Amino acid sequence: MIAEDNQLEMESVFKLAHDRGFLPNMVSLTVRHNASMLLRDFLGKLQKAITAIAASRPFKRLRVEGLGADAYAWVIEIAHGFRNGQHAHCRGIFFLRSKECLPLLEALRLERT
Repeated sequence: MIAEDNQLEMESVFKLAHDRGFLPNMVSLTVRHNASMLLRDFLGKLQKAITAIAASRPFKRLRVEGLGADAYAWVIEIAHGFRNGQHAHCRGIFFLRSKECLPLLEALRLERT
């Protein structure tokens, strides 16, 4: 039920962004993990990574300097696999003003924390 509500909410956000001429782009983030890692520990590492990305120069150029993204959202997905156990992926969705902002987003994709 939560996933369905979130999906409907994100669909409305994408429609609004499209109607206003923004270009949605996604960045995926995960951290090293193994099958024995507890989900709460994994989420703690993921939170540290998100915080580090938010403090990075590429992110600040997108947000603080107003060069690209007028809006963004972080979406966290929890998955389970036999080889890697429970783990999360974080999707950063950025709504860019123009294609000229794509190099800034690419710099953010390449950021290592």
